[in-house]
Amino acid sequence: MAKPINKVIFTNIPVGQYAIRFFQDENNNGTLDTNLFGMPSEGYGFSNNAKPNYGPVGYQDAAFTVTEQQDPVINQTHIIY
Repeated sequence: MAKPINKVIFTNIPVGQYAIRFFQDENNNGTLDTNLFGMPSEGYGFSNNAKPNYGPVGYQDAAFTVTEQQDPVINQTHIIY
């Protein structure tokens, strides 16, 4: 069964460079749960579909730019487990 696609839309974002990190709070406790080794046990991800390498991704890997153009910025990512 395919996972649902979620969409988040931000409006009126000032021009600049941004990076997003997120987690899927599966048990609704407000924190990113981890296992005994400190690895996340809930889904998480970063903008630009940046992949971690033994820790969070660097800002430059997840960064994207919002310009003055009226075209939408589409930034796809996947939840990592």
